[in-house]
Amino acid sequence: MRHIHKVGNLNNFDFVGVKRAVYISENAPSFKRLGSRLSPIPFPPCAYLPFRSDSYWECFTRHYSVSIFHYSGTTAMGPRDSPFSVVDSEQRLRVIDTGIMPTVVTVNTNGPTIMIGERGADFILDTWKNYIKQKYFYNNFKS
Repeated sequence: MRHIHKVGNLNNFDFVGVKRAVYISENAPSFKRLGSRLSPIPFPPCAYLPFRSDSYWECFTRHYSVSIFHYSGTTAMGPRDSPFSVVDSEQRLRVIDTGIMPTVVTVNTNGPTIMIGERGADFILDTWKNYIKQKYFYNNFKS
């Protein structure tokens, strides 16, 4: 949860979610049983700010935030005349990853990524099948 207040060109955040997560990690019985605690050592890029202040959490979040999501849907497949597709049905641009998904799946992308890789490999093999046969025949059966 965050509340954004416009301040000039910058956003000033109240880090309610970060503070709540820290509170839970320090006070929940399950974490207490494990001896969980927030390190008292400030995050180096933010060490100049008062520890645990809003400005500290803003600095920390801007430097340390990572995505837990698997990027996909960035190079969608579609008809040649579609303004939204980058990869067409003739596979002239080979993108063999989750980027070709027109919509992002709501589960882990591992299974669909394997399927896309297998199908992409089939497309490539089909495209080069005649070339491979000709090259093999030429190299092994020339007179």
